[in-house]
Amino acid sequence: MCSFGNIFCLKIFKIKGLKMQVSLKYQSHLSQVKEGTFDKSLFAFNTAFESALKPKESKEIPPLELTLDREMTESIVGVAQGDEYFLQDLESLARSYPFETQKTISSPLNPFSYPRTLAVLGDLMEEKINELHTQKQDPKDPILQTLLLFKERFLEFPKTMESLKKDATSVADMFAMLSPKNLDKDKGGIYLQKAQELQQSIGAFARGVESGEAWIQGFFGAIEEHLSPFEKELVSEHLAIFQAHWREQTDSKNNGIALDNGMVYKAYSDSNHISGFDLIFDNG
Repeated sequence: MCSFGNIFCLKIFKIKGLKMQVSLKYQSHLSQVKEGTFDKSLFAFNTAFESALKPKESKEIPPLELTLDREMTESIVGVAQGDEYFLQDLESLARSYPFETQKTISSPLNPFSYPRTLAVLGDLMEEKINELHTQKQDPKDPILQTLLLFKERFLEFPKTMESLKKDATSVADMFAMLSPKNLDKDKGGIYLQKAQELQQSIGAFARGVESGEAWIQGFFGAIEEHLSPFEKELVSEHLAIFQAHWREQTDSKNNGIALDNGMVYKAYSDSNHISGFDLIFDNG
């Protein structure tokens, strides 16, 4: 019966041949064979079924450990991790890898744009590190370790900004408790000192944004030539969203900088080029 084609007939023939062989063997040794003594290797299906029921012993190959290597990172940055200039020099290193594919965003952002940007950039960093790790197979590869450094600082960026704003808020609270009535008598005293501290803490908050941007540009700038056109476009789009978000958050002259205590720090400069700031309580 070959109505189903040669291949199918061949399979049928083999199966029938196997059944015939087993049947003949069984009949010719019927008087000698005891129950349960058949050669199970003849029954391919039964053998495969029994094998499937038995748990297989799998030898798992442990992945290469992918962590920051202290000795390698210190060699890359040029200073010890405990050194006060470590982060400063690391940021300078990141700035040496500018991401060339740039774009700007002028339209207002929706509330979900920035959180999504952080997630997308973080996932893409992880993906590119895994690709490089698979390619290099060397956890201590200098480029791989450099990318790990930039990624670590990028992931720490939100906490860093929270800490900087918390510091600025604390100084603003102390400053707001002082009375400006005796300002003329207090020249160079506590009032002026706290005002300068507040300006410095606000400045540190604004500079923190520049660091965050450096981690993004440094990471993708270091591997830009290996990115696909789609990946370049994706990075440039979310880098623009990142910049637009923080440009709005640190605009001390127009919008002001909202602090954690409900106050808004707003800088100004009068016609005599004398600069200062106002602390406005935002009860809206």
